[in-house]
Amino acid sequence: MTSAISSVPPPISTLGEATWLGVNSFERRCVGSLEYLARSGVALRGVHLLEYPTRGFPEVIDRQLRRAHRDLVKASTHAANAQFETATVEAYASAQFEDYFSTLAETLGSTALIIDISCMTKIHVVALSTALATLEINATQTLLAYTSPRSYGNLNRSSSEIGWSDVLIAPIGTTARMRNESNSRGVIIAGHESERLWAALNEVEPASGLLALGSTPGRPDITRLSEKVNRRVISHMTLATEAPWSRRVVDIADVALMRQLVRTEIAEAAKHEAPLILYPFGPKTLIYAAGEALLRGYPNDSWFVYPVPAGYHVSYSEGIGQTYWFSTAPADMAREPSLLPTAT
Repeated sequence: MTSAISSVPPPISTLGEATWLGVNSFERRCVGSLEYLARSGVALRGVHLLEYPTRGFPEVIDRQLRRAHRDLVKASTHAANAQFETATVEAYASAQFEDYFSTLAETLGSTALIIDISCMTKIHVVALSTALATLEINATQTLLAYTSPRSYGNLNRSSSEIGWSDVLIAPIGTTARMRNESNSRGVIIAGHESERLWAALNEVEPASGLLALGSTPGRPDITRLSEKVNRRVISHMTLATEAPWSRRVVDIADVALMRQLVRTEIAEAAKHEAPLILYPFGPKTLIYAAGEALLRGYPNDSWFVYPVPAGYHVSYSEGIGQTYWFSTAPADMAREPSLLPTAT
């Protein structure tokens, strides 16, 4: 049986003991899933909090917010009488994250593993999709948690003011080929930073592909904002390129549709043995599903392009919206009713 992410996880009440893995951030939503677990009475055996040595601006507020969120995690751990561990990993280095995760995966035992991807860098989300597809996870079951913010700040302004320190072009798997580029395909998962997308397209611009915009249930304003900030990109990709790109709006919980759309792009790229390039800038649930589909369906010709920000503004997002849960159980396993979405 093969595993695949699904938005229909087993009920939280069936988890038994659980180990939680997440990333500390200035964003309040970094602790959303942990707070939900505490309210749901889930017994935590271990809590693993990753720290990124990234810079937030203003730096004083960044440090204050991260310290406050770290203290919240420690308090939850203490209340649950669980083991607490922190580790610092480079935010844009896949190998260090993969090494940490593979070590953790070997030591879990009879506990569920809950991975909060809310504040992971998108590079680490892609790396996680690779790791979960290839590693033996020593856990009773594995769930992903994603907490949406209540609102986003002006990410485009932050991007243009802070800028980029580098642009990474790397294979989805361990290696990949870059041939027949004139027939290359792209999967753009657009977010709220058109500046980042333009920077990526300036490095590599495929001939055609898919442009996906994420939608949040009950929050049409977030989708409209993404469409507004990316209107020049959308116009360019649909009118000014050699072959028009298809444009789809995808619910952030509809990982099955995202995988299906990526498989369609894989089939088109495979006709010419051409590269397929992922632009991972939107909702991390869709990025994970896309990375998983590319690794399973087109591992030798799949790439991603990622401009690395020089820093972040602490107004990146505000508050906690909803927490969504996703199972990575075998794809043909019977599902129980979903808790999705759960207000936090």
